[in-house]
Formats: sequence, structure tokens, C-alpha cells
Amino acid sequence: MQITSVKACPANLPYRKPWGISSGIADTAQHVLVKITTDDGDYGLGEATPFPIGYAYETQDSILHIIRDFLRPVLIGQHPFNLERIESSMARAVPGHPLAKAGIDIALYDLMGKILKVPVYYLLGGAVRTRVPLGYSIGIKSTAEMVQDAVHFVASGFAAIKVKIGAGPRVDLEHVAAVRDAIGPDIKLRVDANEAYRWDEALPMLRKLERYDLEYIEQPVPRWDLDGMSRLCAALDTPVMADESAFTPEDVIALIKFRAADMLNVEPCKSGLAGAKRIAAIAEAAGLSCTVGSMLEMGLGTAAHLHFACATRSVSHACELIAPLLFTGDILADPIFSQEPPDGHWDLLSGPGLGVTLDKRWMSALSDD
Repeated sequence: MQITSVKACPANLPYRKPWGISSGIADTAQHVLVKITTDDGDYGLGEATPFPIGYAYETQDSILHIIRDFLRPVLIGQHPFNLERIESSMARAVPGHPLAKAGIDIALYDLMGKILKVPVYYLLGGAVRTRVPLGYSIGIKSTAEMVQDAVHFVASGFAAIKVKIGAGPRVDLEHVAAVRDAIGPDIKLRVDANEAYRWDEALPMLRKLERYDLEYIEQPVPRWDLDGMSRLCAALDTPVMADESAFTPEDVIALIKFRAADMLNVEPCKSGLAGAKRIAAIAEAAGLSCTVGSMLEMGLGTAAHLHFACATRSVSHACELIAPLLFTGDILADPIFSQEPPDGHWDLLSGPGLGVTLDKRWMSALSDD
């Protein structure tokens, strides 16, 4: 058995409403779909998820270029189950580009699951849970809109609400206070700055936010500022979570050495499923808990995140597998993730591979590149 074809195509979906974080606002997701086929005719599907306003250094165009011109040549002829050899081949072919490589990794896991006729979570160690509680992430917008979203998703059974911050201390305080007042004291409330602040300007503002009983504070300072993260971990009572600082296992080792994170946001669309499992194992050994966040992935990426969450015991917080709810359309034949779950949970997917089917329009787009 060997890989005979690697195809990639752009996939654009508009958001229902513009999505904003501290670095800017986007109105359309511009992702990449991947299809890997063997000489037996089996295929696996993956998704690469660049975010266009500063989260990662990759774009849709760069991912297409890297897959077609650097990764495809080293994948052709390889056995799809030789993950470590493939990973080493991709690393030699081109350093970095984790999102492009994550799309390949997810497609390989989907392919292996289909060949073996087992769901991906079996390949990740088996299920430790059959249901994943969800948290909803609210982008930066008006206070009234943020409150409206928070109230709606709490009523829908979501276990936690995350408020994006980074619009400035006064505005952030206003948003968080209003959301906490609206959802009451019993719902978990978390905040995410997406690298918006210097540690010294963040500290007084975050101390004020702590009065609203936060579950955690995510990535308050730039990803490279491990010293700032460490200072905030030591000074705050609320746990500090690393996200943009934690793309690779090596990143996580550095965070642990610097004591620069109390928790980790682990995302297969950021690190690949294999990389995410390594990160989760390191976190568990160091006593750090994890959640599974969102790269604003479409249906394929959400399925990969769900399999990982179901198969990883160090994931102990409500997960933000909600991005398909933000889009005007879907890439899946069965739009399982684009309809709100009735009780704030996603259930384990039991079909082979990722357990989802791509809409025929997108399958057709992957027939040629």
C-alpha cells in the first residue's frame, strides 16, 4: 500500500456575522481541504485552518503552495501508516508551516481509520468519554451583542462562555462585567486576549477582571513573551492558559521550564492529531490541564477536534468545538456541527475515520488541483 495522490483545494465560507479578536475582524474563512489517496483507492480527508488576522503566520495561498510543492512530493510512495517517517520527511522538506502539516496529518488519520474500519479516536488511544461538553466563544463586538450571545448559549445548555478581550482595559472590563451579570454566578466564564497586551499593562486590568470569577485567562501577552506569561502566572489567582504560545511539543517544554502556563489550549488543526497527543501527554506529566479550542475550523476540523477530545484524558474543561455554527454554509454532506446541539454537548462519532462525509461539491473540488 502506498500514497499515490495528494490534492488540496481552497474552501471559503462566509461567517454569519463578522468575527473579531484583538488583532482584527474577518468576514470569511479561507481554509484548505486535503485529500490523500492510496493505490488501493482508499482516501482520507483533512482541513487546514489559517486565520487571516494574525493568529498564525500561514495563509490559504501559502498552505496550498506548501502542500502542492513541498509536502506532496515527499508523501507520494509512502505507506500511509508510517506516520513518524512521514512527519520526518515533511520536516526535512520544509521547516515550520504547522497548519499545512496538520491538514495532512488529519487526512492520514481519516485514511487509516477508513482502511481499518475504525473511528479515529481508536487510533488515538480509545474513548475516555463519549460526550464532550461545549463552551461558546464570543468575538469582540458591542456589549449588547455579546450579552445576547452569552444568554442564548447558556440557555442552550453550554457549560462555559468565553469572552474575547483586547479592545482596551475599559472596554474589556465593561464586556466581562456585563456578560457575568447576564449569565449569573454558576456558569463558567473565561477570557481570551489573543496576545493583545504587554504583561505590565495586562496585570492591573486582569486583577480587576478576577472579581468576575474567571475559569481561566487565555494568552494575555504575545506568544514569544514567556517571561511575561510567567510573571502573570505568579501574580494572578486565576489560571493562565497558553494557546498561541503552544503550537508544538517543544513550545510546551519551554512553557513548563519558564512556569509560563497553568493550562493549555490544544488544537489538532494547530498541531496535528499526532502532535496534539504529544502535547497532551507532556501537559499531563507536568500537571497541566487542557481544553480543546477552536481554529474556527469547518466540519472536517471539528470532527478531528472531537475525536481528540474524546480520546484524551487530560482534556478536563468544556471544549470550544463551535465554529461551524458561525458559518453561513457547511462543507459536510450531513451538517452535523452547523446545528446547535440540544443540550450543549457533542456526542462521540462512531463511523470509520473521522466519521463525516464531505459534500459532493467539495469532493468534486478535490478531484483536480
